[in-house]
Amino acid sequence: MTRKTFIKKSILTSMLALPVIAFLQQCANGDDSSGSGTPGTCSSSDANVSIGSNHSHLVTVTKADVDAATDKQFTLSGGGHSHTFTLTTVDFSTLKSGSSVSKTSSNDGHSHALTITCGT
Repeated sequence: MTRKTFIKKSILTSMLALPVIAFLQQCANGDDSSGSGTPGTCSSSDANVSIGSNHSHLVTVTKADVDAATDKQFTLSGGGHSHTFTLTTVDFSTLKSGSSVSKTSSNDGHSHALTITCGT
């Protein structure tokens, strides 16, 4: 193999590997929280949802959802696929009391650990 061929192959391999490496790092990154803050009662803001092993999923649990306090299914969207999870009346009461709620999303080849808290 000539030096020129070696360099071309090395560059091509690197260019192909970088997107794969970036994707794997995102998936292995652990928590990627869509909110932050210390636990509160959701009296003036939406709940914070921390999505474990997140790779571009988004979800919002609104203050109105917490106030309604009725069973509701939520969808983690993005990342080319979706997952669901349900918060129950008991879960909403737990959030309103200032405690966190832990859930696991539906499994679409993999699942995500979720931690929901109220910021204020």
